[in-house]
Amino acid sequence: MEEKTISVLCGSMVLLSVITVFIQAFLLWFFPGTLLSSPWGMVFISFYLIGCPVFFILTRPLVSMPKTGSPLSFSSLILFSFMCFCMTASFFFTQSVLTFYTLTSSLPFDSLTSFFSILLFGCFLSPILEEIIFRKILFDKLSFVHPKTICFFSAFTFAVFHMNFFQFIY
Repeated sequence: MEEKTISVLCGSMVLLSVITVFIQAFLLWFFPGTLLSSPWGMVFISFYLIGCPVFFILTRPLVSMPKTGSPLSFSSLILFSFMCFCMTASFFFTQSVLTFYTLTSSLPFDSLTSFFSILLFGCFLSPILEEIIFRKILFDKLSFVHPKTICFFSAFTFAVFHMNFFQFIY
């Protein structure tokens, strides 16, 4: 049962990524320069309208187990938060130094999108769907595993999904 659940979750995440990439390639090939003048149009169609519903359909049959384990202590929460802050601060410091010595922006969508698109996707749609996928679904479906293992697995899949190791910290 556990192996099947983990296999279905991992396979669903891989399929979500593959669907997103193939739909974007299809849209670029057949509809260049139309709705896709903004990169967020491709993301919206491929990820939000097609990829996420497929992911939800594939993971729906998995049974959520009752939760076990003890909650995280307050001192552990403070310690983990401090560790994450230090790692994130070191990443931003390193990124700032690298950006200072390069001429290009580290955010490729900066010059291509409007403030509304960045606000809509960056502040609302993306965080909400990411929390549903990487916290709610993974934690519910993997509740038979130790909570610390679930946290590690969730963080790892979050980093792999974003193709950025520093996302592991968040």
